[in-house]
Amino acid sequence: MKLFNLKNINKLFYYLLIISFTIYILPPRWKLALYTPNLLGYILIVCIVLLILLLLILLLLNIKKNGFLKGFKESSLNIFSFTFIIVICFFVTSSYTKKSDKINVEVFNQSNEGISNIKLIGRKDKAQIDTLAPFDKKKIVFYGRNVIYQTRNDYENEISLRFYFKGKWIERKILSEFSRWRVLNKEMEIVIHSADSIVTSLSQ
Repeated sequence: MKLFNLKNINKLFYYLLIISFTIYILPPRWKLALYTPNLLGYILIVCIVLLILLLLILLLLNIKKNGFLKGFKESSLNIFSFTFIIVICFFVTSSYTKKSDKINVEVFNQSNEGISNIKLIGRKDKAQIDTLAPFDKKKIVFYGRNVIYQTRNDYENEISLRFYFKGKWIERKILSEFSRWRVLNKEMEIVIHSADSIVTSLSQ
């Protein structure tokens, strides 16, 4: 019995597929050492490379054995499984990225006037409070916790507060200049005393 026959290569392919998926869905901090992969991260990279090679080997062996159409059909389950896992990983990544980008923001109106159309804008998100009565406060969820590094316009990382107050539209920068590169923690408080007095505090 040959060690590297179709049956054994097929088994190895699915074992590696399961191992790769299991490692991939682990928290990123388990796979990274600062800015580069750690041992587990490198194992995942090796598994992915081997998976691609095994998929090509399986396809070529099946084509050689059964002809092009039948060989491709014999390998279709491997191709489907590999593609399906990639799609699942994509959705897992998207879900985790959005969850990790969430920050709770509490807006407190410390003035004697009502405020309306309060918008927190920046980092490709916008959160809004329709109205805020005097000495009232409300919480909103803002998906702009993390810095957008892959952008040609780094001013996209600025965060602005806009609101309608005493018959005027007011806009103030919450994060600008060098502070726009700051990764926020999970809580932020914005206290509006007046159009010219806005205090922002971040949890440590």
